[in-house]
Amino acid sequence: MTPAAKDVLILYSRHELKRNQFFVKQLRGALRGSGVKTKVLSTETIKNYSNKGLASTCSDVALILMRSRDTSLATALSQLQIKVLNDPWLLKLATDKYSTYIFAKEMSIATPPTKVLTPEQLKDLPFDYPYVVKDRFGHGGDSVFLVSDPISAQRYIPCATSNNLVVQPFVHDVVAEWRAYVVGDEIFAWVKKVPRPGEFRANYACGSSISISAPPDEVHSVAKRIKSVLGSGLYGIDIIETRNSCILGEIEDPVGFRALYILGKDPTTAIANFVQRYAKS
Repeated sequence: MTPAAKDVLILYSRHELKRNQFFVKQLRGALRGSGVKTKVLSTETIKNYSNKGLASTCSDVALILMRSRDTSLATALSQLQIKVLNDPWLLKLATDKYSTYIFAKEMSIATPPTKVLTPEQLKDLPFDYPYVVKDRFGHGGDSVFLVSDPISAQRYIPCATSNNLVVQPFVHDVVAEWRAYVVGDEIFAWVKKVPRPGEFRANYACGSSISISAPPDEVHSVAKRIKSVLGSGLYGIDIIETRNSCILGEIEDPVGFRALYILGKDPTTAIANFVQRYAKS
């Protein structure tokens, strides 16, 4: 009888693999300690494999840990009858900001009104100033811009590099942005992010202050509702707390864990335990 596959294949783009060497080393060490073998490949490498080569590489793989935003590759790998974490449908939802908006509307969860436009259409917007422009499929604060008046709009439009832009009215009276880190079936930790003075983006890379903290009840309740639909996995839920409400910002997949390590909330054991359970399920 052929033994059941039990290896875990970890996939990153080459660029992201370089940036996440610490996490990869920690996770591989934790899984090795539990008797689980791991392989690490770049998405660029695996795309060059023939069907035969891919089948050979994955012959002893029980789980592919997809740490890339390549939705097409995730879908293709899921057709190999191997579990992919997270499921490709969740990755597609998280990497498409307009899909996230539709998801929130269908759940009756507050979220900023969102339009998909081309740079040319920015000249005639249905929103008043200020508004926020994002790459529909972008991630991180680099592809997010605040347009506060006609002059800044004219300055931004020629620089737009994507024909898939989402535009949202600026959210006023923001108190903080909260990220729920979902590991398995539980919210493993909450990180509170407060933008630095003069900055509207709450990304840590943009200088926001971060802390491990318990969110207000309303924020926690919204995150639990979203988690109940998305199910178990490794992802983040970003909730914007304003003075009067809370709003779904984004769903993060793959979610980065750098803030947790910086704040001394090591997620490695919890992630390794969940990966093992998921591979065996």
